Amino acid sequence: MTTAATAALERLLEAYRSPGPLDTPTEPVIGYVGQDVPEEILTAAGARALRLRGSPGWDTGRADTYLGTGLDPAVRALLAGLLDQRFGPLAGVVVSSDCDASQRLFYVMREIHRVEPGTALPPVHLVDVLHLPRPSTLRYNVTRLRQLQAVVEEWTGRRVTAQQLASAVTAHNAERRGYREVVALRRSHPPRLSGQEALAVLGVKGRLPLGELVTLLTDLAGGEGLPERAGRRVFVTGSSHDSTDVYREIEHRGAVVVGEDHDHGELHVGADVREATLEALAERYRDNG
Repeated sequence: MTTAATAALERLLEAYRSPGPLDTPTEPVIGYVGQDVPEEILTAAGARALRLRGSPGWDTGRADTYLGTGLDPAVRALLAGLLDQRFGPLAGVVVSSDCDASQRLFYVMREIHRVEPGTALPPVHLVDVLHLPRPSTLRYNVTRLRQLQAVVEEWTGRRVTAQQLASAVTAHNAERRGYREVVALRRSHPPRLSGQEALAVLGVKGRLPLGELVTLLTDLAGGEGLPERAGRRVFVTGSSHDSTDVYREIEHRGAVVVGEDHDHGELHVGADVREATLEALAERYRDNG
């Protein structure tokens, strides 16, 4: 029997399988890489914030000529997707300075723009968010977020007002609450959501309009009609997983993934933003992760 929860899960899994937006966005789409990118600023500027990820099945040959083969395959696949325009039209790409691979992706994209201006790559910006629990770190992050806001306003042609920022903060806080309620289903006794399903739902960001995503998360969190999952409960730690392949193999062997500590999973949800200011955003992204 199809219920609101099962229908929502089906729609979310369909969206996850799409490299870019599942619908045809009426607003500009800005791709982003890493968990340190403040989605709220992109949304407040009238853009769709699309979390970018590659696919293990994509040919990375062209990307490897720029990045080499010694770098994380996930980043090489992501650049391959950008070069092949697999994500659809992008107004720009924001890369967070969260790891060496992300930084190298940014520098390579910037260099491609410099030496090969005819290459069909969207403009790129690096946002450097630091995480030390100090007032000086907070001041630094506020400056970086102001720079990001100015860049995004230029890409979208829309100025971020206090009201638009407040609406974006409210919407993304609602999205986070929906995600928390959904991932709780895999930690119930017994689990009502598999690990691979949870990872896929967490990876939908930007592939559906934000309002529709929040509604689907609410429907899914109801849990009606979702089957119970049997198996040994396991927690995945270590490297980040931008596809469900490893989770699928684990669960095919009789386990259920009920949690993880990488930024394509539940770690990306994080805490809410306490108020609609750049200072509060800077504090939230400083302390997250």
